Amino acid sequence: MQYSPQIQISDTIMPHQILSLYDKLSQQNITSSDWKKKEEVELWHELCFCILSGNVTFELAKSVIDTLNEKGLLDQHWIVNDSKSLEILNASLEESQFLPLKNDGKLRKYRYPNKRSMQIVKAAQVLYSNNKSIKQILSKFESDIETRSYLFNEIAGLGIKEASHFLRNIHYSNSLAIIDVHVLAFLKKNNLILPNTTITPNSYLKLERILRNFANFHSLDLAILDLSIWHYMRKLFQ
Repeated sequence: MQYSPQIQISDTIMPHQILSLYDKLSQQNITSSDWKKKEEVELWHELCFCILSGNVTFELAKSVIDTLNEKGLLDQHWIVNDSKSLEILNASLEESQFLPLKNDGKLRKYRYPNKRSMQIVKAAQVLYSNNKSIKQILSKFESDIETRSYLFNEIAGLGIKEASHFLRNIHYSNSLAIIDVHVLAFLKKNNLILPNTTITPNSYLKLERILRNFANFHSLDLAILDLSIWHYMRKLFQ
């Protein structure tokens, strides 16, 4: 992948709406390193959210997490030790009980009940077998790149984007980009990549590098910038 031949980073004008969002998000201190202060259950729920958010809306994934948690179905030790946890999780995801409401006012089912319930169970087995924990695993790596590589290679349901998302959400790292369709559209809109570029495991790191260079050129924090772009482009898509 190369930069678009039409324009270079130095020629790109940053939309003022993104800079405004950036200023607001900067004040929220979203990149503070506090993952070690979080409870283990918070880290586990965040990881489950990242698994469940693949190819569905933020609102649906958040509703699923809240609903499963209220029912006690996200307890990692129950998931590992109960032989029926996969069956129960799958059945719950198939129920019409999630937000946002459909156009007819009814609650939704989750889009991938079989796949995601299996991934959550496998993730719990990897992370919590032999008295392990997420905190213990995160503490053993020397860089966020190493940590991300472990997560997307070992945890079912976490691709490179979702692993980046998880590490950013728990404030483990602020140097990883979350490249989704919104950020990709922004890069295309500003001719920073070619129009036919898609997100693949092979292209992800190159896209991340382009966005990091863009952030560095404008002296902006990568984590806050790509979240600002996400909010900005999401409104354009609506």
